[in-house]
Amino acid sequence: MDRRTHNIGAKLFFPNLKFSEIDRVNAAIDNPDRKMIAFQNAAGGLFNKNTMDFFGLTKQGGHRVYNHSMDSAIMAGFLANSNHAPELAMTHLLLDKMSNYMNDIMGSENKRVAESLLHAVYSMGKPARGEKVIKRKKMFY
Repeated sequence: MDRRTHNIGAKLFFPNLKFSEIDRVNAAIDNPDRKMIAFQNAAGGLFNKNTMDFFGLTKQGGHRVYNHSMDSAIMAGFLANSNHAPELAMTHLLLDKMSNYMNDIMGSENKRVAESLLHAVYSMGKPARGEKVIKRKKMFY
C-alpha cells in the first residue's frame, strides 16, 4: 500500500492520533537507516530479519526486506520517537499483509482502485474546520 493508505488505515484504527505521528512511524519502517540494517544483518542477532517475521513480509524482497518483522518494526517505531510505536508498527505490518492479499486476489490495478475508493470515502467524512462535513461529494457529473 502507498503511504497515504497506511496513514488512513492507521487513522481508522486510532482516530485520536495525529497524522504526523503516524507518518513518522510509517516512514521509519519503510525507510530503514544504516544502524537498523546492520542490526538485522548480524548473524544470530536479536533483530535478525527472519526471527519474528509472522506475516512473511521479508521473504518477498523489495523495500520489505528490512524493518518488516515484528521486533524490528517496533524498534524502528521507537527510534522514530513515537509514544504509540508498538500499535502503529503492528498496524503497518497488518496493512502490508492485507495489501499482499488484495494484490493476490484482485490484481494490482484493482487493488489501486480499492485504495482510491478508501481515500474517497475517508475524505467524505473527515472533519473540516472542526465541523463534520454534511455535504456529500458526488461521484458523477
